[in-house]
This record gives sequence, structure tokens and C-alpha cells, in this order.
Amino acid sequence: MSSVLVVSASLLGLLLIGRYVELLRGGRVLAPVRDVLDRVTVAISRGLGSALRRIVHFFHSDVLMKGLHVLTYAALVCVRFVERRLVRLVTVMRQFRREQELKEPTHKLARAHHERAVHE
Repeated sequence: MSSVLVVSASLLGLLLIGRYVELLRGGRVLAPVRDVLDRVTVAISRGLGSALRRIVHFFHSDVLMKGLHVLTYAALVCVRFVERRLVRLVTVMRQFRREQELKEPTHKLARAHHERAVHE
């Protein structure tokens, strides 16, 4: 940790000394080299900006849309599962109702037969 601090402090000191020398001379030290480095830095930053835009576009168009597609598909599967269960439940309820409807007339007929037997 201390070596990082020493290197950082040394570089900051060199920067300040270089700026002081430039002020005394009235011009930039190694101006042509620094101009080339400035142009390279601008080109790199533009390239990185363009790459970042492509990455964001890729993420939005491919990853995000595919993720939304998977979520929509999972929701549809869940809805189908619930639908099947409800259809089975309704089928059971209808069968139970039909059985009850079939039992009631038999019960009524038995009662009517019993009442006839009692009256006779």
C-alpha cells in the first residue's frame, strides 16, 4: 500500500514540476509528441464511445428482449397450468352435479312409491 502511495506522489510531483517548467519556458515541453498523444487519446475515446453504444444496443436488442421473451413464455406456461387445473375441477363438478341430478329423481320415485304403499 505504501509503495502505491509513493509512486502516486512521485508522479504528481513530476507533473507539477513539468507544469512549472512549461510556465517558465512559455511553451509546452515535448509539444509535438504531446499533440500526437492527444490525437491518439481522442481517437481511443471515440472508439470506446462507439463500442459502448454498440454494447448497449446489443444488450437492449438481444439480451433484454430475449429475457422478456422467456418471462412471457414462463407466464404463459403458468396460465396454461392453472387453466388445466380449472378445467379438471369444472369437469369433476359437472359430473358430481349430473350424479346428483340422477339420484334425485330416483329418490323422489322411491318416496312416491312409498307414499302409494302407505295409502293403499
